Amino acid sequence: GDELPYSIVNALSDIPHPTGLNAYLDVLLQLGVAGILVFGVMVVLALGRSWLVASNKRNIIHVWTPLVLIALLATSATESSILVDYGWVMLVICIVNASQNMSWRSALPCSASCSGSDAPPGRPKATSQPSCSRASIRASAARIGVLLERRGC
Repeated sequence: GDELPYSIVNALSDIPHPTGLNAYLDVLLQLGVAGILVFGVMVVLALGRSWLVASNKRNIIHVWTPLVLIALLATSATESSILVDYGWVMLVICIVNASQNMSWRSALPCSASCSGSDAPPGRPKATSQPSCSRASIRASAARIGVLLERRGC
């Protein structure tokens, strides 16, 4: 375009270019230093998490995330496709997949609501601490849903 960063690229190359010809340069020109730092942290965290998941779980299913991220990052050195259309969608899918498979929330201890220490009035408190399994979390969510329905929320 005719915007300031791209007009410099177009003037230097004598060929009109709609992007910065490099995703990293494009992010820097559009969002500045703060944008490139946020983009870099986002990509490094996703790559690190997905790499650790793939190396720890050793299943072919978990290998696609780091491979797709590496392919996107390598392609980004020569074009800005990671920032538009399918590239952006694939990047978001990889980031979400990496964060779901290796979340910081899994390192947290069970909350008090899961241990039964804050039982509703009229119900006895749990004597032994149950595990925070998916079934107990689903049951708690179902009870909360019933209570919200009763209140009309």
